[in-house]
Amino acid sequence: MKLNIPLKEVYFDEDIYPRLKKSPTTEEVYKESLEAGANFPPIEVQYVNIDVDSAKLERERRKLLSSLREGSG
Repeated sequence: MKLNIPLKEVYFDEDIYPRLKKSPTTEEVYKESLEAGANFPPIEVQYVNIDVDSAKLERERRKLLSSLREGSG
């Protein structure tokens, strides 16, 4: 199922993400491309519950499962 999800609702989990680190250069290229009207392939997300504070309150977040392309970003 395809949904349009605001990026601010997607959680970047560095423990499972297949990159050693994020690339500011690649992020800037993506940002500029999006601002110019480029379309990117869809990403996969999974709903998960995470702790958000010391009171152990949980909320649902969407965890990023795959990047725009393997080896980029």
